[in-house]
Amino acid sequence: MVRTVVLWSIVATYVLMVFGGIVTSTGSGLGCPDWPLCHGQLLPFQLKEEIPIPPAPMVVETHLQPWIEQTHRILGGIAGLLMLASLVLVWRSYKGFPRKAMVWIFVFLILEALLGMRVVLTEAPLLKEFLHYVYTTSHLVLSVMILTGLVFTYRALKQDYEGGPKIPLSEPLFLLVMFQILVGILVRYVKSADFNLFAYFLHISIAMALIIFGLYILLKEPSRYSLITLLLIVAQVVAGVATVLSKFFLPVLFFHIAIGFLLVIWVSYMVAPQVLKGKMIVGAQSEGARAW
Repeated sequence: MVRTVVLWSIVATYVLMVFGGIVTSTGSGLGCPDWPLCHGQLLPFQLKEEIPIPPAPMVVETHLQPWIEQTHRILGGIAGLLMLASLVLVWRSYKGFPRKAMVWIFVFLILEALLGMRVVLTEAPLLKEFLHYVYTTSHLVLSVMILTGLVFTYRALKQDYEGGPKIPLSEPLFLLVMFQILVGILVRYVKSADFNLFAYFLHISIAMALIIFGLYILLKEPSRYSLITLLLIVAQVVAGVATVLSKFFLPVLFFHIAIGFLLVIWVSYMVAPQVLKGKMIVGAQSEGARAW
């Protein structure tokens, strides 16, 4: 029961983050000028004011920005309720790492909600360059931390570190994937021509390094987990190239975002045994603690 709820929290958070990419790509960040309602309504059937256009480039123009933004908020509410349920169930059933992790995840969730509210009330999508990047980066970093923390918690509850799925060199791979995400934000939002060119080539270089690294992992320890790792990396890189060649065609960009966050989940699951090594996990019905 506990693991199932945590797993659904991971799924809901993943869907929320992918949908967040649609929000930014359609310029829907300020589709709702108020918070938590949208144009004073739960569902924005009537717009009270014109929607401003953010400086970040939009992939597609649409009149559905209020609906996209409010749907994103509703998905956030669902994910938040699942995480609250996970916190309560884990707190009642476990001690040690799972309980601490869920507490921190919920703290990050509150910060994420406050940041989202701040973004709307200060019209952050309209801020230029550096401040816009800071808001966007903070929002995404918190989301990735929540998603990663949930994956770590789920693997801790499974307690399959010794015989479960794993790959070699998972720690440097995890760090490289996280760094690639930050560089991707630079490519997307920083519009300074010289710096953007640098970030763009850095993004490509890291992508090539990830493919080489994934291939090395497969050759070092051939397994279906190593193969899945390489295939996810290749799919992400191919989707990135297709996004550029299609001039940011929305379905292709959506696929790029979806594969990217799926890769985050996968590498987090693979690196979890290293992160959880030595951590105490105590079940509610257990009198002893197990350290990994």
